[in-house]
Amino acid sequence: NQGNQNATGVIVREAVPPGATYNEIGSMPTVWSCADGDAAGTICEYAAGAVDVGFMETLMFAINVVDTPDRREIVNVIEGNDDLTNGTDPTPENNIFVVVTPFPALSIDTMSRGSLALMALLLLYLGSRQQRARRSE
Repeated sequence: NQGNQNATGVIVREAVPPGATYNEIGSMPTVWSCADGDAAGTICEYAAGAVDVGFMETLMFAINVVDTPDRREIVNVIEGNDDLTNGTDPTPENNIFVVVTPFPALSIDTMSRGSLALMALLLLYLGSRQQRARRSE
């Protein structure tokens, strides 16, 4: 709580980012409203309750990446709001936080089984031709 007044009824919302599913075990000890495996776009909530001025807490929110993001990054949007019991929020601009994490794995194109088998046959054919060429020398 970076504001100048205590907050009550604080709810933190986190959206499961595109290309991911929610990972309940990895998010422990934070208990979110989502079920394990909830899909991208699901809004998960954490009931923080009363948060005094200057209080800071680390929340865990884990995901499983199931599809390589097109932009090669995970965009994570976190929002926290209170119930306004203590008055209007004097600093609402700090209630939304965006974290952009570069996606670490490089994309590796894979071949279908048929293409892989064809490539193996081609390599065997080229190898046998090279063996025949050596024998005839």
